[in-house]
Amino acid sequence: GTDTRRIRVPDQLKVEISYPDKQERRIVNGESGYFMHGNSPPRLASKPQKDAMRLQLMRHYSPLVLRGKLDSLSLGKRDGYHVITLFEQGVRADYFVSSENWRIEKVVGGLAINGAEMQFVTEYSNFAFREGVLVHQQENKFAGGVNTAKLRLRSITLDADLGEADFIPDHDKFARPKQERRDVI
Repeated sequence: GTDTRRIRVPDQLKVEISYPDKQERRIVNGESGYFMHGNSPPRLASKPQKDAMRLQLMRHYSPLVLRGKLDSLSLGKRDGYHVITLFEQGVRADYFVSSENWRIEKVVGGLAINGAEMQFVTEYSNFAFREGVLVHQQENKFAGGVNTAKLRLRSITLDADLGEADFIPDHDKFARPKQERRDVI
């Protein structure tokens, strides 16, 4: 399948996932979270769904974004990495920074689901410069220890012209089937 993302850090994310037999869309817009399956109307995300989507957004935070969140960060060392930990809106993300090249090579996110912590791991590899920005070209993703996806970056648009309408479900062309307009007198 494919995974298309629109991101405006620090608080907006839209993910469109196309599987061979279905589609799914997720939107984080500030404090709000929405999800849609197929052509179903947008639904408000439950707390666990919204936390998982918030974690998807947080794993895209660059060092520049993290610098603006110093009051919410802690620093440690683990498994030969420098680990920057961010707690934000009840979600934790650990950014594993290589001591050799100072790249974020892995993000481990944790959130509570039914009283137990669920871990989501994304490993980044095959870094290359795109339009002067160092970007990973591959992602290896795990949820609860199960490998859920191996993604390869096909294209990227930096400084894309995204507006508020990109993160509002009613403006999502896939969110609702067209409805007949009826005027009531």
